Amino acid sequence: ILTHFQVNEDESFHPFKYYNDLGNHAALEAIKQIIKEKPSLQQIVKLAIVGGVFDLNNPDIRKEYLSYRDSGEVGKFFDKYIFEESRRVLATADDYADLWEFLNEYVYSGESHTLGFLFDNNFEGVFDLFLINALLRENPQLTIYLIPKSTNVSNDFSVADIREVVRDILTDEELREEFTPLLKEILKDEKIKGELLQEVSKDLREIISNLLNDNEQQKIFVIHTGPGMQGIDLRRISQELKEVLQEKIELLVTKGQANAECTQTKALNRLHLLMSKGATIASFTGFHQSAKALVVAHLPKGVILGKGAADTTITCPLTMKSFKAPKRN
Repeated sequence: ILTHFQVNEDESFHPFKYYNDLGNHAALEAIKQIIKEKPSLQQIVKLAIVGGVFDLNNPDIRKEYLSYRDSGEVGKFFDKYIFEESRRVLATADDYADLWEFLNEYVYSGESHTLGFLFDNNFEGVFDLFLINALLRENPQLTIYLIPKSTNVSNDFSVADIREVVRDILTDEELREEFTPLLKEILKDEKIKGELLQEVSKDLREIISNLLNDNEQQKIFVIHTGPGMQGIDLRRISQELKEVLQEKIELLVTKGQANAECTQTKALNRLHLLMSKGATIASFTGFHQSAKALVVAHLPKGVILGKGAADTTITCPLTMKSFKAPKRN
C-alpha cells in the first residue's frame, strides 16, 4: 500500500504525489495528441472543463488508465474520458452566450485586460495551463494572475505542481514549442525560475535563458500564497491574494465545482468553468446531480448563482425536466 506514497523535496509527506504526477504526465501526453488537430479556443475551454473527470485518485479510473497505458492503447482511454466528453455541447444557450461574451471582450478584442485564474485539480490543471497558453497566444495584451494552492492539498493543483509541469514541458521539444507563450511569461517568476535553474541540465538552463531573452512587460504572475485548503475561503486568504482579487483583476476565472461554490460573493466579477456533477453544485446550477453538464457561467458583481433577480427556464440534459435558474446575461 505504501509503495505509491512519496515525500516532497523538503521531506514532508505527500500521499497524493504519485497519482498527481502520474495524472499530470498523462495530461501532457493527451495534449501532444490534441495539438496535432489544431483545436479552436472554444474546444480548449471545453477540454479544460472536462479535465476534472480524469481523477487518478479514483481507483476504478486509475485501474482502467493503467491497463490502457500498459497495453500501449492510452489513446483509447483519452478518447473515452477526455476527447469524447469535450465534444459534448455546453449545458444551455446561456453558457454559450457567456463563453462568447468572455472571448469577444477579453480575448478576441486584442485589448489589455487583467484576469485571475483559480485552479482546481491536478491533470485538469495541466489543461488549464494549456488554456491560459492559448489565451496568451490569441491576445498577448492579457495579464493573468495564476492562483494555485500554496501547498500540497489532496490532489489539488499547487505551486509545486506548476513548477514540475513547466519542467516537464521544457524537456519535451514538441510541448516546449506549443507552450512558448506561457513559458516566456511564467519563467519570469523569480522563485519558479530559480528553483528550475537548480534542477535542470545545462542545456535546459540555456533554453530557459533564450526564452527569457526579451524586455517585454511581465504578463503572468504566480500567487505563491494561494489557498491552503480545498476550494477557497475568501474570509481567510493571504494579503497578497486579497489585493489581487480586490484591486488588480477585472475578472476571476474559477475552475471546478468547489471553487464556484466558494466564490459566490457579490464583490467579484466571475467566470465559472465547471462540470456540474453532484448534489452540492446542483443546488446552484439546478441540474440533476448526475447530469455532468458543461457549465460556463458569467456572474458579474452583484449576482450570485441561484439568487438572481431574473429567472429563465432551462432544461436539465439528464432528466430533460425544466427548471428556473438565474438569467446570467
